[in-house]
Amino acid sequence: MVSMEHTQRAVLDPATLDRLVSETGGADVGRQIVGLYLDEMPGRLAALAHGVDGGRENLHRVAHSLRSSSALLGVRALEGLCGGLESEAKDASSNDVDEMVAGVHACAAVSTLALREWLARLG
Repeated sequence: MVSMEHTQRAVLDPATLDRLVSETGGADVGRQIVGLYLDEMPGRLAALAHGVDGGRENLHRVAHSLRSSSALLGVRALEGLCGGLESEAKDASSNDVDEMVAGVHACAAVSTLALREWLARLG
């Protein structure tokens, strides 16, 4: 069985999160930033699902936004998947978009758990 700590290391870059805390004024601000990211996640995932139906341009925009915010927090696995989706959304001939969106949703679920665990350890 894979431990939560192992899962967290696989999806998060702790050094990025630690740097965020130290550069933004401490744990309280870090908690607020990560909390906002987590609060916005359901809406962003819904926007991705709608983006599949709403056109490639919208899908590209939402994937880019989620990739950028994930990079800021060190959510590396999700950052990578969103980067791939961002590229695929530009390719009108790609048929992989639905599968990639499903992968982003699954990774977001694991990333959310890992971030909540990081928040719990932050105190």
